[in-house]
Amino acid sequence: MKTTTKMGSLWATVFMLCSASLYGQTCGTSNYEPNNSISQTAPLNLYYPMDAAITPNDVDYYYVTVPTFGSLSITLAGYTGDLDLQLLTTAGSVYATSAQTTSSYESINWHVPGGPNYYIVKVFAKNPATANTCYQLYATFNSGICSPNGSYEPNETSTTARTVYPNNEIKDNIGSATDVDWYQFTANNANTRYRIYLNNPEADYDMELYTTGTGGPIASSSFYGAGNEYITFHNYGYATYKIRVSPKTPGAYNLTCYALRIQESYEPNNFRSESGTEVDVESISTPGALFPNPATSNETVYVHAAGSATTMDIQLMGASGNVISSFTVPVVANKGAITLPTIQSGVYFIKSDYGIQKLMVK
Repeated sequence: MKTTTKMGSLWATVFMLCSASLYGQTCGTSNYEPNNSISQTAPLNLYYPMDAAITPNDVDYYYVTVPTFGSLSITLAGYTGDLDLQLLTTAGSVYATSAQTTSSYESINWHVPGGPNYYIVKVFAKNPATANTCYQLYATFNSGICSPNGSYEPNETSTTARTVYPNNEIKDNIGSATDVDWYQFTANNANTRYRIYLNNPEADYDMELYTTGTGGPIASSSFYGAGNEYITFHNYGYATYKIRVSPKTPGAYNLTCYALRIQESYEPNNFRSESGTEVDVESISTPGALFPNPATSNETVYVHAAGSATTMDIQLMGASGNVISSFTVPVVANKGAITLPTIQSGVYFIKSDYGIQKLMVK
């Protein structure tokens, strides 16, 4: 959630310059009364300036409804004395407060995670016993819903992955609680480096890179929070790759667009100065190679196996060589899979039939 006590002063300036009669209202002590408790809220309509008054020991409650996720902005202006503004849950818990002492307006800007959502707006005086002033209250809402710049659905499986192209940016969204998005692109040239960006998702999404769409990913990016994700890799020849975008927590989504961009470079050291998930595609077929690496606690890690293997013995070891967990796993599509236990971030080692590999846990 994001809050702020300062919007731009535009609406406050408008309120102070305009009279109440401009909106067909007059400032009276009976406007919207009784609205002195959460059980007696008055309706606060979006985009409709409201004129009301605070009298001694008075407090005003309003009820506002927003249809979906986005940004709710509330401005209180046009008063004398010192009024404060709060945004509450329908049960009365405080989401945000604006309580400036040197300004003639108060404002709250609130990120709405989904909808419909219902909020209580509270207007009250810092010194209630002496309060006696008119005020104007105004609420606006900007929807976060966007329109993808292409028709990518249906693309919920690797076999229905939609084709995208390097050096182009697309906009798409996760449209439901069961939606995931698959894309594919072709690397046509040898010795090229790629960085795949998932930008501005406004939700906690993860990104995975596959060669076939089956088995485990060859790389993944799964930072926590609603931030950007990216994967860097070096391609050695003609190949088709698949990208999967999905919520970290299944069912958690919003309808805002994310931006997906595949950046291609022929310079061997490009992107290396930036942090992020990086994989060398040449190592994918090397027995004992791990992916994803880095990984996160409780994540599934795949160990590449030789083509003749049917089972694999794997040990997870700490930095000092102590054995944390042991596994005997089947080999499927030349990969053995283990699910990491709950462990702290740091350096670990995976011992398999093909030697010992360092595993970074973030």
